[in-house]
Amino acid sequence: MASTDTETSVGSSIRTIVVATDFSETAGVAVERACELARAHGARLVVVNSLTLDPLPLGGPELMVLPPDFETQVREASLKALSEVVERARAKGVKAEAELETGSPAAAIVAAASRLGAD
Repeated sequence: MASTDTETSVGSSIRTIVVATDFSETAGVAVERACELARAHGARLVVVNSLTLDPLPLGGPELMVLPPDFETQVREASLKALSEVVERARAKGVKAEAELETGSPAAAIVAAASRLGAD
């Protein structure tokens, strides 16, 4: 079977697929491919986003004026966007769920994949 073939394999051992998104167009392509694979294998799809709340790259703390509920606003926006991605996957017949992580994206995504038992 070619690596791009999405037909269900007899005895497929893929049960959980984790795909990360930053809600960009490129990440959207990855989510679409993950949906295809999840549907083909009857696997669960977990869409992960990592919430990084470090405004310092934008300037020093003395230059930043953030609303007191900044973290809540960012968290709510991320959860809403994740929900929309999951709903689109479900509309395609995929068993999908969302995970919002915090911290460094690379570390958070690897930790989520490990915790969730990604194949």
